[in-house]
Amino acid sequence: MKRQETRLTPDADSRSGRPRSAGRKSKSQGVLAIESEVTVFNHLSGTAVLIGLYSTKSQGLSQEPGHLSVNAGREVRAVTSALHGPLKWELRDGRIEIQTPPPAECPVDTVILR
Repeated sequence: MKRQETRLTPDADSRSGRPRSAGRKSKSQGVLAIESEVTVFNHLSGTAVLIGLYSTKSQGLSQEPGHLSVNAGREVRAVTSALHGPLKWELRDGRIEIQTPPPAECPVDTVILR
C-alpha cells in the first residue's frame, strides 16, 4: 500500500479544541492536534481517510465545520462521509480541500474519495 501525504490545516487542527502550536509535527501529515488521529488508506477503487478525535471533554469540540486537506494522488469525482453522506470539496493547488461536519457532531468518521 502506497502512503500519500495528508495534511490538517489550521481549521482542521481546531477540531480538537487545541491551538495549532499544541500539536506535534509529522512530515507526512503536517501539524496534528495532540488529541487527533488521521489515517489514510489507498486502494485501486479510491482513498479512505479515517478521522478520530480523542477528547475527555466532548463539549469542548468545535461547532464550526472542519477542514481536511488531502493529496490523493488521483482524480477524485466524489467525496463522501460514511456518517453524513456527500461532502463539499474542491481541488486547489493539487490537493482535495474538504469541508467536514463539525467535530462536536462527529468526533469519528471515515471520508471516502472516489
